[in-house]
Amino acid sequence: MGFMNLKAVSVRGHQKVPIANRDELSKAMRDLTLSYRSDPTVQRFHQGGTAGSFASVMALGDTPTYNYASEEFGVYDEARISKMSWPGGFEKVLEKTSTCYACAIACRRVSTTGEGKYTVEEGVEGVEYETLTMLGSNCGVDDVLAINFANDLCNKYGLDTISTGGTISFAMECFERGIISTADTDGIDLRFGNGDAMIEIIHKIAGREGFGNILAEGSRRAAEIIGNGATNYAMQVKGLELPAHDPRAFQSGGAHYACCPVGADHMEGMGLQLEAFGVRMPEVGLPGPYERFSTDGKGELAKGVEDWWNFLNVMGWCIFTNKSSIYRGMYLQAFNAVTGLSLTLDDALHVGERVYNLKKAFNIKHGIPRKEDTLPERLLTLPNKRADGNVSKLEETLPNYYLARGWDWKTGRPTKEKLTELSLDWMISELWT
Repeated sequence: MGFMNLKAVSVRGHQKVPIANRDELSKAMRDLTLSYRSDPTVQRFHQGGTAGSFASVMALGDTPTYNYASEEFGVYDEARISKMSWPGGFEKVLEKTSTCYACAIACRRVSTTGEGKYTVEEGVEGVEYETLTMLGSNCGVDDVLAINFANDLCNKYGLDTISTGGTISFAMECFERGIISTADTDGIDLRFGNGDAMIEIIHKIAGREGFGNILAEGSRRAAEIIGNGATNYAMQVKGLELPAHDPRAFQSGGAHYACCPVGADHMEGMGLQLEAFGVRMPEVGLPGPYERFSTDGKGELAKGVEDWWNFLNVMGWCIFTNKSSIYRGMYLQAFNAVTGLSLTLDDALHVGERVYNLKKAFNIKHGIPRKEDTLPERLLTLPNKRADGNVSKLEETLPNYYLARGWDWKTGRPTKEKLTELSLDWMISELWT
């Protein structure tokens, strides 16, 4: 949209959404709401929101610090983690919880006004886990008031906090390594941990002022502009900055990030819960248990989670409601009641797989080559100490993923057989001429 100078898309309608079986829908939603209220996992999520997982996933090595370089630039000990986590220091910026329309979980955060130079307007949305990490630990910042202020700026400017934090942490590492200096950054001391510098550069990114004009391009293009080895520190896939989950901490994550059509995106399907927290999804073909540092079957695992999450996305369900197996049948029951369809879980996975392959085919048609299905070198070679010294073993998980997906190993294209299986045979001439 930005490339085409498109600022917004406005859609307006007047008709009501038709419901095929209102009684069945009411029953499904009543059962779902009662299940949420009796589920301790859901209730904890209601209380702490996404920020409530900060300390636990940090312990697993899943939460990145210092542009994914971890201990090379500093240590996040228990005291620093406590300053940011819930329960703990995060409560300094938490005013109350809120909810999306008609949601029985209500995991949204509303922040306080802050203090002193970090005072914000009342009732600001956030801070969520991704923001807490990407504008926090990944930039070496542990002051929740500064993070809260930076989050407010991003909300107002319309900036994504993941890509903004990832791009700033990239610039901070370039500064620390002497690739850029204050002569390049308009005099800003852009070191890790400098919350004020982070806030100042957000203003410049939004206004495309000075060095901010370069960072506004995102870390991939910014690295190409800066040169002098800066590309080594741009933590991105297909131009999209990595989110706040480290694929060295769970081996399905590498194949997922590398092959996700939009770039590294945790909302397209992520196997962390199955690998690290013992979650099982037998009803969608993922029985577990899974050992998170093993590479066995992790390509298949990534593919299975992606297919289910993509179906959730097209149904319109929030990913955060997907807490246990008892809900998956309820989601389908509600969906069928609204639409009048009779989809089974196998049908649902077929839909998700079809969507995923459509996106992959779009990429192929528009010139994104097979070699883009990879990860930054750092994740493949630099051990993550919190994750028992592991790296992402992409050379082992990627072949398994391609086989599970039915994609051609040399070209990255969905095979003719896979396209036919998914009723996408009309795309064969587009991809295989």
